[in-house]
Amino acid sequence: MKSLINAVCLTMLLTGCAAEPAVVSPVAVVRPAYPMPGAGYLWRLHPANGWGWYHPRLGWHRGW
Repeated sequence: MKSLINAVCLTMLLTGCAAEPAVVSPVAVVRPAYPMPGAGYLWRLHPANGWGWYHPRLGWHRGW
């Protein structure tokens, strides 16, 4: 009987409640690390390399 009470008390002690994770806003402000390399470049998100300068005709700046 004593071991049963100990087991119940231990279970109650070690069982915690699950906390809901904090809500994080999906919007982030990412500023350019260096000035625009030339006319026509846009600050865009590259699928593999992150944020960078993109030109519609010339492609990614710095050869991404």
